[in-house]
Amino acid sequence: MVGPLYVALLLGFFAVQLDAVKIAVFTRDMASSHVIWHKRVSETLAKAGHNVTIIKLTGSVPSKKPDIPIDPSVTVWNVPSGGALNQMANYRSIHSNMAFT
Repeated sequence: MVGPLYVALLLGFFAVQLDAVKIAVFTRDMASSHVIWHKRVSETLAKAGHNVTIIKLTGSVPSKKPDIPIDPSVTVWNVPSGGALNQMANYRSIHSNMAFT
């Protein structure tokens, strides 16, 4: 027969094991303000014991944004994104022609 102490220990073990979760945070690397906001949220969650990964979608257009340091407790993946971000120079040309011609 299972004693109440055994059941309490078993429930306590599962309560501790279910305390943290894996969290993925997706952000575009086009504006520093978005990355800074997601960095703060991610670091707070990591300090609470969660396994946090920031997935930064980067474009092919070079930018002059400063590199934002992120706490080592947060995993960062830089993923090159395709599609519209790769055509940013073309979009700029089209929009400047519409606005200035």
